[in-house]
Amino acid sequence: MLSWLESLLQRADQPGTSRALWFSLLCLFTLLILWWPWNPNEENYFQLAYRTFSPDSFSDFHAAFDKSAARFFVEYPIGWLISIVGYDVAHTVARAVQVVIYTTGFTIFFKELKFSPIDALAVIAILVLSGQELYGGEWLFEGVEAKTFAYGMVVAALGFGMRGNWTAATVLLAFATWMHFLVGGFWMIALALLQILRNNKIWHSFRLVALYSLLVLPLVILMGVEQFGHALPQVSPSATEIYVQRNAHHIAPFFGVIFEWVIWGWAEGIAAAGLILLAFSIYRPYARDSELLKLVSLLLLYLLIALAVTFLDRNTFLFSKFYVFRPSSLILLLAVVVILSELRHSMLGRSALIRQLSLAILVLLFLLSETKSLAVHIYRSDDHGLANVVSVAERYSKPGEIVLTQPANGASYFDVFLPRQIHRPTLVSYKYVPVFPPYLIRWHQLIEARKQVFEGHCDALSEYPVRLLVVSDDAVLKSVRDCGDIVWQDKKNYLVKMSD
Repeated sequence: MLSWLESLLQRADQPGTSRALWFSLLCLFTLLILWWPWNPNEENYFQLAYRTFSPDSFSDFHAAFDKSAARFFVEYPIGWLISIVGYDVAHTVARAVQVVIYTTGFTIFFKELKFSPIDALAVIAILVLSGQELYGGEWLFEGVEAKTFAYGMVVAALGFGMRGNWTAATVLLAFATWMHFLVGGFWMIALALLQILRNNKIWHSFRLVALYSLLVLPLVILMGVEQFGHALPQVSPSATEIYVQRNAHHIAPFFGVIFEWVIWGWAEGIAAAGLILLAFSIYRPYARDSELLKLVSLLLLYLLIALAVTFLDRNTFLFSKFYVFRPSSLILLLAVVVILSELRHSMLGRSALIRQLSLAILVLLFLLSETKSLAVHIYRSDDHGLANVVSVAERYSKPGEIVLTQPANGASYFDVFLPRQIHRPTLVSYKYVPVFPPYLIRWHQLIEARKQVFEGHCDALSEYPVRLLVVSDDAVLKSVRDCGDIVWQDKKNYLVKMSD
């Protein structure tokens, strides 16, 4: 029995063929990505995608409003798809495309590392079980958006780089940059470093960077005009301050009063980054792939330096909008790759059997856990009465009249999920924060005015055709009792019709 198990594990642990890796990863990414419900980011980005393709389909008072040259080449095709098959089918198709992109990119990457399917699946499992990041609120496998398409290309580019096909890797990273500027740009720098570590040819890296720069120059010009080619009103807070305050949990851990909350939330990841870097520094003389280990060490060091930079930048925010912690997820994945790669080549004989069996059990338990979680999400999903709210709100309002959702500490359920479902504008959503500076200022003004309405200042949005308030809290209901009459309620929610 034991000999049969050992033989089976040894066969499964052989370096995977492209077909075996691709099929294994396809199954895993299908489970992780394809069938999960809509996430809040997707709600925003898919509406923006449709608005990019068909702006006349949206009211001036729709909650999803933004303009971004960096997202155009993802948003326009998705918007076109939505116009043909609708949101839900387009969402499933986009996620299926994402699954194929990730499957192909990671197959190229793991094939170059000579990983077995078990190794490859274990890397993804460990990353997901670790929260998909070190710190910065980042992830790889929680939905579909411009950055996830870019990440699939980045992983493939790293595989081509390790194969020595630097030109193909550079072109792929240029494509990734057109999908998401910050993702592609950062990993082009990492690729240039890998090339120097592998070949010690600095001038070759300069040529690669020059090729990359030429390929992305039009996008750089478009984004420069978008961000800096217009006059902004002199308001306080400024567009930069608004953006930093809204996204401090991603980009500005030392910002104002949220400092303690963010840093404590990041503490484990910061400690993990430091410990992994220390371990790699000690192990480096014994490493089989010292170049990859050096690259990951430099990337971990970058994440720690980025903390110091954001501390020094805590009052000026010069670096904040560059999302300096965004590489956190992929850096953690590469660290796991280095660890498993070194274990693969250092654990031989009986110790190899222990490694194989441990990874196989880990992958099996992970797959069972993810399958259970998916089933729970599908069969126990709670729409918070959304369908009833949509039906009643459309009955008590006319097309073009605004249905305003109650603000919360962050984004409430209706704030995120109502705008796409209802055929009425909802004006503003805390989740749907724009990046285009003039729109960002408008967004902040609307957020503040909405807050005043639900505090009882009923005329704070008097210049807008607000007809209904969606209230989900009894204390808030008392604040708006003078704004109009309750026309409907269920166990959780109220609809208040504003007085004329």
